[in-house]
Amino acid sequence: MTAEHLPAYQCGEIEAAVARFFEKDGPVSHAVGKYEERPQQAEMARAVAHSLETGNHLAVEAGTGVGKSLAYLAAASLWALKRGKRVAVATHTKALQEQLVKKDIPGLSKALADLGLEIKAALLMGSENYLCLRRLDIARRRRAGLFDGAALQEVLASLATWGETAGTGLRQEIPFRVPDQIWEAARRETELCAGRGCPWRDSCLWRMDVARARQAQIVVVNQHLFFAGMCGIAWDAAVIDEAHNMDEVAAQYLGVSLSNFAVKRLLDGIYSFSSRRGSAARLVLSGTDAGRAVADAVSGAAAGVDDFYAALARAAGLEIGLLEREGRCVRVTEPGIARDALSPALEDVARALSAAVARAADMEEELALKAARDKALGAAAAIRRFLKCEGRRSAYWIEARALRARPFISLEVTPLDVSELLAAEFFGLERPVVMTSATLAVDGGFSYFRKRVGVEDCLEKIISSPFNYEKQAGLFLAADMPAPREDAEAYETAAVKLSREIIQAADGGVFVLFSSWSFLQKAARLLSPHLAGRKMFIQGDSPPSALVREFRKAGDAVLFATDTFWQGVDVPGSALSCVIITRLPFMAPDSPVEQARAEWYAFNGRNIFAEYTLPRAVIKFHQGFGRLIRRKSDRGVVAVLDPRILSMHYGSHFLRAIPQCKTLGSPEEIRGFFRRD
Repeated sequence: MTAEHLPAYQCGEIEAAVARFFEKDGPVSHAVGKYEERPQQAEMARAVAHSLETGNHLAVEAGTGVGKSLAYLAAASLWALKRGKRVAVATHTKALQEQLVKKDIPGLSKALADLGLEIKAALLMGSENYLCLRRLDIARRRRAGLFDGAALQEVLASLATWGETAGTGLRQEIPFRVPDQIWEAARRETELCAGRGCPWRDSCLWRMDVARARQAQIVVVNQHLFFAGMCGIAWDAAVIDEAHNMDEVAAQYLGVSLSNFAVKRLLDGIYSFSSRRGSAARLVLSGTDAGRAVADAVSGAAAGVDDFYAALARAAGLEIGLLEREGRCVRVTEPGIARDALSPALEDVARALSAAVARAADMEEELALKAARDKALGAAAAIRRFLKCEGRRSAYWIEARALRARPFISLEVTPLDVSELLAAEFFGLERPVVMTSATLAVDGGFSYFRKRVGVEDCLEKIISSPFNYEKQAGLFLAADMPAPREDAEAYETAAVKLSREIIQAADGGVFVLFSSWSFLQKAARLLSPHLAGRKMFIQGDSPPSALVREFRKAGDAVLFATDTFWQGVDVPGSALSCVIITRLPFMAPDSPVEQARAEWYAFNGRNIFAEYTLPRAVIKFHQGFGRLIRRKSDRGVVAVLDPRILSMHYGSHFLRAIPQCKTLGSPEEIRGFFRRD
């Protein structure tokens, strides 16, 4: 049934229809196997429907187990079908995107079919995630020498075969492994798109996904693509899931990050003097004036990369020869801390490439030269923006560390406040935006979140989890511990000892969560001999998805992790039965961004601890706690080793953020908790 054939709902009737959708004998119960009616899920769906019908923004915190994704998808679908509208659903993680597209939306479609309705949904990702058939063809015909070995040649051939019948060009849907070097040569890049002149235009896999998105009522994207404009696809309402991250994503989108590795990769991509390859290789090797000009410009810029970044490091007081894996970050507060010889050199490269475009042999070479030119200009602009060091609204800083035994140095610009931009670009428009997460509120209110994202007029709702935490979860709070800020060494020694006792008492897998990389390494080193044959995983040893997969498989492993694993990780069952939070997750106050933020708050007469530092830490703490209980059948323990949660006045904010659990007073009581039936 199309939108025009739907009954003429009055305001509020969609809310009622959504409520019926989740009744015990309703459409969802018929479509979803082992369906359990959850009043909280229906409550959220009604709230989202009300937001969409009335045009009001909505912030809704939905506890773990509510089933928020199906709730907002149902409301959004019924509203979109009735109104003939399109709803953008933006997530922070690919894992949630995959859940929406492969699980929730197919289940929703079955439920809607019971009502004679059909919803069109589409997944759209950044274009670099798509196979480009034209670039693949070029890689096979002209650049075979780049891929030595029969195995790589076989991958190219398999890609071509798969691409002929693929429903989508997304890398994640390719049923075999594609090495990075092949993917980089065959993926779509916006700057290299031939547009209307492409011989593969009619079969372009990316254009097919964009076309599907233009016909869909529900378009699933990530937050980065949402803020970047969704490839020009208009939306009438938006649902932003994992919304506790949205201001950080917007800041990344508006910021600058440029490393010495990135500039060298850019120049090597134009012409590498060692491999004699690159987008301008034919011209350089032809010996023409245009080719020599490109070679000279690339050579001059390449010679200046190390000097410029070394000068940045020296100005920041960093010793390149002493850099370690963890590295250091140093704030920059004055303009022109190093002489800028690199951005003019990059502009010389851009000019040489512009002149060389007229000498391109074909469309492919012309596109590659233009793309390289634009990237060189972008890098030059980033350097100039960093060296200007203008204004209080951004933090300027340098990161330096050892990477593959070489110095990695990056200049960074991070906006401190994106609320005005978000207010103008999203919340100032007459289009409702629903923002949801398991962790948005602090002390029962949304004041912190609303200030961060710039939304003034907004409906608010907190929906508690349906889980019985008093039976399913135990909470251990370490009281007899040294204070971490007063005696860090004594605290770390005590925390390692107590972690060992808790790990030995836990029945199942354990996450040990840190806010410091150096303490993580120290604890892993000291605890590894005491794990009694259990597998140990350390963040960084493998990609996060691979670590989670292996951790689940082990069943009783111990994972030492920092930021990445505080949120967005789902390990149900006994494979994760204990989460150890070593320290309350306050941001390091001496980090460049936090130093700049403190000054910005002081300049505006605001209290940074009360308005930002504490609420942010509370939300992250809530996220870490949320790793534990993921299903109604789960049981486990969260152990907090930071005594400040009991001794400091702000500790109660953290405890109010999490559900009531059974209190455990010692590792022995933890052991007893797991022995209970």
